[in-house]
Amino acid sequence: MTSKERIKLALAHKEADRIPMDFGSFSVTGINYSCVAALREYYGLEKHPIKIPEPFIPLLIESGFDVLNPVQCSATGMDPVTLKEKYGKDIVFWGGGIDTQKLLPFGTPDQVREQVKQRCEIFGRDGGFVFNSIHNLQANTPIDNLVAMIETAKEFGAI
Repeated sequence: MTSKERIKLALAHKEADRIPMDFGSFSVTGINYSCVAALREYYGLEKHPIKIPEPFIPLLIESGFDVLNPVQCSATGMDPVTLKEKYGKDIVFWGGGIDTQKLLPFGTPDQVREQVKQRCEIFGRDGGFVFNSIHNLQANTPIDNLVAMIETAKEFGAI
């Protein structure tokens, strides 16, 4: 299955063989260039270069939006379990895979692995999830934490 096919299934709220993962494919993805460069180098890839609180999600769905990005789970009213239960059949969660403000830059690789696993279990159930960080990856995020995030998402079935 290709990445494009996985994205199409996520957008259709269907499970793919793996959870799609976004590394910064859009200009608004919010991953610091130095993080992208370090990850691309680590994985041998080619080198190249909105906060919405929960009460507004029903309005977005009613207006025809089918993707929510970013998914900042640390914001008030943005609990992952509640979001998935209330809106998981109506909107795709594109993000929310890891807290980039506190945990990813300052936590341990084990803490990163645990949160990525939890978020994939919650948001990935029944499709409708594209793995991505909550928003910008900080420039000084330890590479070990970035690798822990990616490898855990891979183990869970992303990428």
